[in-house]
Amino acid sequence: MQMTSILTIGAMAIAGGVMAQDTVPATPVQPAQPAVPAAELTPAQPAAPAAGDKRQATREEADSLMKSMVGMLGEINTALGKVTDKATADAAAVTLKGIKAKMEDMQKSTENMAPPSQADMTALQQQYLPEILKVSAELEQTTQKLKENKFYGSEELETVLTDNMK
Repeated sequence: MQMTSILTIGAMAIAGGVMAQDTVPATPVQPAQPAVPAAELTPAQPAAPAAGDKRQATREEADSLMKSMVGMLGEINTALGKVTDKATADAAAVTLKGIKAKMEDMQKSTENMAPPSQADMTALQQQYLPEILKVSAELEQTTQKLKENKFYGSEELETVLTDNMK
């Protein structure tokens, strides 16, 4: 797997699975079963989700995650596009580590969230996929150039790009 593919897949996973590939069937989210029978619920006592259940992301939450993901992919591309020597390569590595931390924070914020409805997911894919593909292609070209130039001698940048964004 090439480096930018890892970056892109990592960012997509962090976005809560909103941008699942078309080859991966979407699993419908089952509504959580009430902890108490519906007849016993009052407006002041909503049912608590069962342990382990994830609440379905709203369209707005998923949209916000997608915007953030696209923004982070752009930040990665911008940082890598500025690399012309070892000093700028080392600086890009520091920037990428910061972006990685933001991605990890985003992933933590989505741990209890299931993807949005299939209709919302389809709409989000149509909205964001062209931009993600464009940025991904740019990242592919940029990282290929960096690889050809042996990361301008920056072991730090090479490590950041090849550690699978763990």
